[in-house]
Amino acid sequence: MDYTAGNSTGIEKTPTDTLAQLVREYYREAEEAKRQKIEEWNNASDYYNAVYPEQVGPALSSAKKYEIFIQLTKRLTDNARAQLLADLLKAGEIPFAITLPQYQGDDPQQERKKIREESARRMEAKIRDIFQKTDYLTTLESIIGDLTLLGTGITKNPVLKKIDYPVFTSPNGTDPNLYKIESRMESELVPTSIRVSPRHIFPSPGAKNVDECDYIIHKSVLTARQLTDLGFSDYGYDIKAIQQALKYKKRNSDDGFRWDDTEDPNKEQENSHHTVTKKFELLEFWGKVSVDQLAGYIPEIQQQDGKYFLSPEEEAPDLTREAEGHTDGKDLTPLTEYLNVVVSVVGEKTIRAAISPLENKLPFNFAYWRRNPDSIWGDGIAFSLKDYQRLMNIFYAQIIEGKSISAKPQVIKRENSFLGDDTTLEGGKQWIVRGNKPLQDALTFFSVPDVTDGLINMIQLIERESTLSTISPVGMGESARYQTQTARGMMLLNENQKKDIQSVIRSLSSLITNDVKGIYHWLMADSDDPLIKGDYNAQCTGYLDYMHRTVYKSQLLEMSQIIAQNPAYLQGTKVQKVLRQLFDATGLTPDDFTYNEQEFKKIQESQMQSQLQMQQSMIQMQTQLQMQMEEFKALLKEKQDASADERKRITEERLVDKKAGRILRNNPIDNESILQQEQQAREIEQSIIQEEQQMAQMEELEDQKILEESLERVN
Repeated sequence: MDYTAGNSTGIEKTPTDTLAQLVREYYREAEEAKRQKIEEWNNASDYYNAVYPEQVGPALSSAKKYEIFIQLTKRLTDNARAQLLADLLKAGEIPFAITLPQYQGDDPQQERKKIREESARRMEAKIRDIFQKTDYLTTLESIIGDLTLLGTGITKNPVLKKIDYPVFTSPNGTDPNLYKIESRMESELVPTSIRVSPRHIFPSPGAKNVDECDYIIHKSVLTARQLTDLGFSDYGYDIKAIQQALKYKKRNSDDGFRWDDTEDPNKEQENSHHTVTKKFELLEFWGKVSVDQLAGYIPEIQQQDGKYFLSPEEEAPDLTREAEGHTDGKDLTPLTEYLNVVVSVVGEKTIRAAISPLENKLPFNFAYWRRNPDSIWGDGIAFSLKDYQRLMNIFYAQIIEGKSISAKPQVIKRENSFLGDDTTLEGGKQWIVRGNKPLQDALTFFSVPDVTDGLINMIQLIERESTLSTISPVGMGESARYQTQTARGMMLLNENQKKDIQSVIRSLSSLITNDVKGIYHWLMADSDDPLIKGDYNAQCTGYLDYMHRTVYKSQLLEMSQIIAQNPAYLQGTKVQKVLRQLFDATGLTPDDFTYNEQEFKKIQESQMQSQLQMQQSMIQMQTQLQMQMEEFKALLKEKQDASADERKRITEERLVDKKAGRILRNNPIDNESILQQEQQAREIEQSIIQEEQQMAQMEELEDQKILEESLERVN
């Protein structure tokens, strides 16, 4: 295809770019195979952002009319994202480790092993520093957002990223009392991982995973300035080819360039075909291409005697090398029929072509929400909830429509009953009735019954089923109507939830492992620091840590229940340490909720001191009560003895009077008991108090009666 075909400007024709045509043909095939998935993702974005499509069916037309959109997809997707981040990350740290291989052979020198362990630790610290500089945690959050909503999260690794940071130095010869600081900007290229939208990845049709892909095309949409900046970068882009692509765009605005319909529609929904600013479509092809098609695009490929060779100073790690002869004093390596290359195309022009530095590996890592074994793409939450989301909006629209119809009265107007045609109902309106007909004969009102209450149960069923379709927490507490009511049902739901979480975390851990390995291999080949190099294992520990926390937490909960049900076990158990381990297993910081050993020791000492004080006060109270009892007993005995002596004296006197023949008229012995006298005195005192209270009540009643009589006389 000529760049000036059909152009009447008279500019000379540019030779046909066969490599660009090949890449664009691959792109058209991959895009056609992916079209159905793109439509599914567009619908998922609409559900998440509460956007109705322009054309809706009759069932959803009422919901769109009332502007109702229940964001079921957004709520459950955000819950799943938060839960995945909490389960995967611990204290906000990327879960990976650089360790020595399990089998290291017989190494009699223990010191050498320590040096290798220190090198592995340095390598891990270097990778963590790169992750922190390139904000890999935010990248991971975006990936989790993609795989929860769309079903697939993708990273590109390794990618060189330029980091600018200021360096502050103090000039020499400066007075030490002065703090004059000069600053300059320095930059550093570091390998990292970036998030790639699934909309912009086009694998070869029919591939079920990355290993089966013959090629993968990464599409980017650039502005004219971004495309121009590529020519001045250090990545090997052809400046002349970029300039030709820019000129070709101006002459042929509708040929080879179009609006990016694979972009998230809600991200570009305000832009039209004519106002979009990113007009240049950059296709980055990763895959195998025959050597004869690469000739002329990669300068290192040379041809002699009908065979292709690679210059020895430009050898790539993924080529098959065989030592053969010498030609013109230079060693040449014969090439295989196909080479792994990376080709960048804008429009119909190749702006870069190079041999891939990653051997047979493609620089893309995939993670899934629900793995589809028959496709390279996974299924997200929006795919699982698409029917529930539609039904939820339909049912809510029907409820509102039913309530609005039943809330407004229906009016029957008799013909020719009113003067004028305005029969709208509104407050304060004046009606003129023809003749002398009563208003009841002119207007009749009736109400339509509300029959939408049965939809509430359907909405609750949808909420329950949609919740079970995700790894979000099951139910909403004991008060939720759709919460399972049996312990067996709850156990089964929790087990299924754990299995789903484990599957997703395993997939994310595999993606992180590949990202860490990519940076590790790059540092091994490119870094000048010998202290970090060695044969190590690079692996994400997120899945292992999650399984360990889950099992460990279950064991701690079971042990805590056993201890709580058997108080005798408390005497031999370090409850404080059990609580700290339990908080740590649930992802909470133990120091925020439990006491440390010193604080716990102080609390125990204060409790023991308060117990001793209580015991002392109890002893004092018992002693005082005992003394009071002794005093009471002594006083009682003294009164009893005094009463007995008085009776004895009176008895002896009466015996003497009886012998002398005197007449005995009364028996004073009955009243000589001191205790009886005190009892009688108390009874008399109580009776007097009661009489006084009765007299006061009677006087109050009389005063009230007199007051009422005086009021009656006044009235």
